[in-house]
Amino acid sequence: MISKTSQKLLILVIALGLVGLSWWTLNHFAGPDSLWPSARASEPARLENPPYVGIEIHHADGQFRSVDAPRSVRVAHQTRWISPDTGQIDATITNQSDTSGDVVLYLRRSNLSIAPGERIVQRAWAQVSVTDKRSELSVGFHAMDEQGRYLTQIAPMSSKAVSGLDGEQALEASFERPTQVASSSGVIAMVLPRIAVYNIAAGATVKLSVRWQQARTEEVSRIAPGQVLAWSQAIRSARPGEIWRFDVLGTGQSNASPLLTSTVSLRKGSSVVFQASRPASPSWESPVKVRDTWRVPLPQDLPEGTYTAHFELIDPSSSSQRPSVALGEVRISLHDGMLIGGAFHRYPGISERNIGPIEGSHQFVRSLASEFMHLTQWWIGEDEYDWSGLDRWANFHADKGERRLLVVFSGSPTWASSSPTQESSMGVPGNAAPPAKRFWPAYGRMVKATVARLKGRLTAVECWNEPDLGEFFTGTSTELADLCAIVHDNSKAVDASVPVICPQPTNPHALSLIYSAKTSSGRPLHELCDMVGSHLYDHPGHDQAGRAYDRRTIADAVEEMRRASKRFGVNKPLAITEYGLSSCQATPTDDHPTPFFRMSPEAAGEALYQSLASMHAEGIKLVGLYSYDEGVTDPNCRPGGSRLRLMEVAESGRQKPSRPVIRQIDRAIKDFGLRTR
Repeated sequence: MISKTSQKLLILVIALGLVGLSWWTLNHFAGPDSLWPSARASEPARLENPPYVGIEIHHADGQFRSVDAPRSVRVAHQTRWISPDTGQIDATITNQSDTSGDVVLYLRRSNLSIAPGERIVQRAWAQVSVTDKRSELSVGFHAMDEQGRYLTQIAPMSSKAVSGLDGEQALEASFERPTQVASSSGVIAMVLPRIAVYNIAAGATVKLSVRWQQARTEEVSRIAPGQVLAWSQAIRSARPGEIWRFDVLGTGQSNASPLLTSTVSLRKGSSVVFQASRPASPSWESPVKVRDTWRVPLPQDLPEGTYTAHFELIDPSSSSQRPSVALGEVRISLHDGMLIGGAFHRYPGISERNIGPIEGSHQFVRSLASEFMHLTQWWIGEDEYDWSGLDRWANFHADKGERRLLVVFSGSPTWASSSPTQESSMGVPGNAAPPAKRFWPAYGRMVKATVARLKGRLTAVECWNEPDLGEFFTGTSTELADLCAIVHDNSKAVDASVPVICPQPTNPHALSLIYSAKTSSGRPLHELCDMVGSHLYDHPGHDQAGRAYDRRTIADAVEEMRRASKRFGVNKPLAITEYGLSSCQATPTDDHPTPFFRMSPEAAGEALYQSLASMHAEGIKLVGLYSYDEGVTDPNCRPGGSRLRLMEVAESGRQKPSRPVIRQIDRAIKDFGLRTR
């Protein structure tokens, strides 16, 4: 039994220890060189139970809150060592405040220095469940300069977990310090490994279980100067008599000979069917990464077929020559191309009266945007249907025998929903939840009846919309795969020729949600689809001379899609069922300093045409332009109310079609649109 005097002494010692600990923590994490120098952070707390060292909590309103404040982000956690270099954290994060918050979990007490030419890697395996589908978990680093001043975060797409995915996800963040830089100012020289959960909505709960290895330095594989990289999987497309667009990637050489030439060829076996050459040194004289952009006119009489594209760098002044590199396959066909369609919100409907007839061409119409079609509202009972809205939509956009309709089976009517009172962005309670399982057989019969009613007019069917967002889907990835199996099996039973498109997430990174999902019987979701891909916004292409309109490009996004496909062993045609450009998120380049939303209609039309040309060159098979008459006007970022500048505002204040932009879509359909024999 401890005496009262001893108890008081013990309490005093603990109190002094906590004061000292708080002083150490604040100096270690929130001193003059703090990683988070703003007042938005709550008091960082050192943990007595490693393997991780400290927590920081931030609130979007900038208000300081103590760690145990009643209306704040709260973290309940357990940690342990699995091995000398592997730790485990299991945590529940609840945001009890009225604003969004962030949580940072540091994995070391001190920074790791990185020498020039070194590469640091942080690996982890995570399971995460979030109630809002907005929170984002990532492993990675805070990055500092030589003096320990915070510069930025390092959290590539490969380091970010996807919410809503059942099971464990492998995550990796890496950083390689360049061996040569022009200036030491702002150079990343130190990193601090961390796990971060960002954008936790007010009222949201995040549950996570993360196994992580201590960050380590790994040997960097050196790329020889002049090395050329083969393309990722997927066949590129081109037509005889038109411009063949492609990029060659590799590593240049600072002492490239002025006589260096590059040659591209199309080959059938060992036979060269077509060849073009040009001086190479302007493109390949950089000692780092090279993007060599080609725009090659193809002869009108080039035979149709599939060829292997080869690339070769030739230095006439050198006796040693590099062998040609097989870049990948190119399909040459007059009938090859991509389907170019669009979304129309109120056609048929009030847009006919307010705007007038649809101007310009489109090869298909996606149903989700239509006020008649976006909520499967024709399904009014277990085996009851009201076809009036669907028929009106279908008859407006496609005559009998015209394959112009893309139907998205997404959303649950309130009566069929597994969560009938749950809010959704569509304004219909329960719409984002899967149908209750007792209605799944009826859901299949609804799909079959819908496809039968539209038979001969369907371009494709699509399973669900943007399931990575909580406002569109609140079920599990297993339920998503099960629903897609229902769509696939029942639509194919009616018309096996109609392609099924996998659910499209909001961005290429979230494709891991789709590729990892399996049905309750173990069928991979991607095996239930004929086409895969993601929605894509704010990624324009390259202009006619190969100069990027934005730092984020179509080529980069498609490459990320292909990397995800390759990682999961998927090799299927790519589709983008929503594509838009006009927003405040633009990151213009020096070559094109004016963002899309501020371009003149003529310049915006040209940028859109070149972006569609870039998609065709990358082998995209279907693209849906979003959208024609959305109507959300923002004079700063979305003039005219269309993300593609298809509308402009007339002097009367009403929307009207922007003919310079629409003409360029017509031109793109003529040049790149899929042609039937």
